[in-house]
Amino acid sequence: MLSEVEIAVRNNASWCDNFCRTHDIVGAIGADHWTSAVRTPPLYPDAITLTPTAPAYELLRRVDSSSGCSVKDSFATLDLAPAGFQVLFDAQWIQHEAPLPTTGGCDSWSAVTMPADLEIWEDAWSDGESPTPTFAPALLEIDSVTVFGERNGRGFRSGAIANHDHGVVGVTNFFTDGDREQAWACCVATVADAFPNVPIVGYESGAELEAACRQGFSGIGPLRVWLAP
Repeated sequence: MLSEVEIAVRNNASWCDNFCRTHDIVGAIGADHWTSAVRTPPLYPDAITLTPTAPAYELLRRVDSSSGCSVKDSFATLDLAPAGFQVLFDAQWIQHEAPLPTTGGCDSWSAVTMPADLEIWEDAWSDGESPTPTFAPALLEIDSVTVFGERNGRGFRSGAIANHDHGVVGVTNFFTDGDREQAWACCVATVADAFPNVPIVGYESGAELEAACRQGFSGIGPLRVWLAP
């Protein structure tokens, strides 16, 4: 039986796999890891551990481990320093126990369904700094994935992506330029309405982790991301 952390990890790996496929990159899922033989898009890992005992040598032989390679050490158990990697950041897996639907959520939040709106959403997510499109229109055609956003006139003030897989909903790419606490509360309410009685998972660090925990999330385990400089 999988632990809470292992379920969150596998949900996140399925999200990364879905995302990479929209860029025509097909990853490989093994018993211990998810890997991509070719370099993944910026901000996405080339390898993800699925168990605490995934061997480092097996991961690195399946990826392009040259400069720019990143590994999501999902249980913070690897030591990739001997291979020349450096720690990029540490974070916490988080979980919200199956919030009840609110029958209304936050009226300003809704699903993004049109490619043109996805472009506007991405511009808000990247704060106008994304030189090339990160989120392809094909993302909107994946049944397990829903892009949510809080509309602000013609743009978006806040948003997140939900991936429903492995019995949980993974929330990723959360952003807001408004009140962080309110945005997290609305994100939870919106996801709960879309996926009633399903636990919500994800990972965060710093101020976002603190805000999420004040809205009902709790930390369930550490993770670490390594980068080859």
